[in-house]
Amino acid sequence: MGIRFVVPETITLPLSDGDAIQVKKRLSHGERDAMFKLARESGNLRSAELVAYVVGWSSATPYTLAMSERERLDIINGLDPDSFDEIQDALKAHLEAQAQEKKRRNGASASEPTSDLRPALVGATSG
Repeated sequence: MGIRFVVPETITLPLSDGDAIQVKKRLSHGERDAMFKLARESGNLRSAELVAYVVGWSSATPYTLAMSERERLDIINGLDPDSFDEIQDALKAHLEAQAQEKKRRNGASASEPTSDLRPALVGATSG
């Protein structure tokens, strides 16, 4: 397996109306731990996840990694709920694509099994 380190990379994710967000392609172990710590402190994993991943955006409201974690959390928490959801959905799609790519690289099938051996109806038996 070998020891690997996260190479800092960003990707731009498109949003509606020509807007976009720039996010980290992957989090390092420390960044992920910081995200979980912020989630515990703030009581909000979704906002903490955006703080961990979002590097910048096309909005006129400044948002940079030069800001403190708390400042970025306050900005995220000030978003219109629809905008928050759109950003969260874009990030979720990116993370799902990353997970599928990891499965593909590791030789696992990206598709679901074609059959399910469980009985189709609750209470049904196979014999």
